[in-house]
Amino acid sequence: MEYYVDCECSSYVTVELFQAGTSVECEDCGREVKIPSSVKLKEMAGDKYPNASPLERAEIAIENGERPFDGQCQRCRKVAAEVVQPANFRFLQERYFDHDGGVDMSYKGPVSLVAGAPTEEHWKTLAIPLMFCKQCYDDFTLDRTSSARASAPTTLLHLVGWAALLLLMICLCIFLPFVGIPVAFFLFARLVQWKTRKKGDPVLLNFVKKLRWVGAVVSREDEYTLTLGESRPLKTD
Repeated sequence: MEYYVDCECSSYVTVELFQAGTSVECEDCGREVKIPSSVKLKEMAGDKYPNASPLERAEIAIENGERPFDGQCQRCRKVAAEVVQPANFRFLQERYFDHDGGVDMSYKGPVSLVAGAPTEEHWKTLAIPLMFCKQCYDDFTLDRTSSARASAPTTLLHLVGWAALLLLMICLCIFLPFVGIPVAFFLFARLVQWKTRKKGDPVLLNFVKKLRWVGAVVSREDEYTLTLGESRPLKTD
C-alpha cells in the first residue's frame, strides 16, 4: 500500500510502509520530507476502503471529490482550481482467445500468454478530471505544445523508416517469398510492439501518474490509451 506525506511546498511524497522513520526527497521542491512512524502513517492514511483495489479507490476519490479532486489546483496545490479538463484513461482488462485457455490482462492478476487470435476484449475507461488554476493550465498547455514540437521530427523519421521497411517487405514477398514471409511477420510484430509503446502525450502521462490513487492504476497497466478532452471552467457551489 502507498502512503502520502505532505511537503512544505504543498506537494506530497509517496512512500511505502518500510520507509517509515526515514527521509525522502520531494520531487517538486527538493526538500527532505521526514517520514513518520509506521503507526502514524496508518493513522494519517485514514483509508475508509482498505480492501478496495487501486482502480476502485481512484473511482471513489473522483466520485466523492477527495484529494486531489477536491477543487484545488492539482499542479501547484496552492490555490483553487478554475479550469477542469477531462482525461480518459482507457485500458485493457481482459482478452480471450479462441484456442484452449486464454490470457488475462487484468491488473488484478498475472499475465498468462496463449497463442491464437483474440476473439473478445474487455476495455474500461477511467474518466479523470484534471483541475488547474489559470496560470497552471497555461503552463501545462505550453509544456504539452513544446513537447509535441520537439518530438515531431522523431515521429516523422519513424514513419519514413517504417514506410521503407514496408516497401522492402513487399519486394521480398514477391521475389523471395521463403525469406520475405518470415521477415514480414517479424516486421509486423515489431511495428505492433512500437505502436504499443506509444502511450500518447508524455507530459500528460507524467502529470496523471503523479495524481494520488490514479497514478497507481496507470503504472500497473500495459495496454492503454490516454486522451485529453476539451477544457471548461470549473463550476463551484
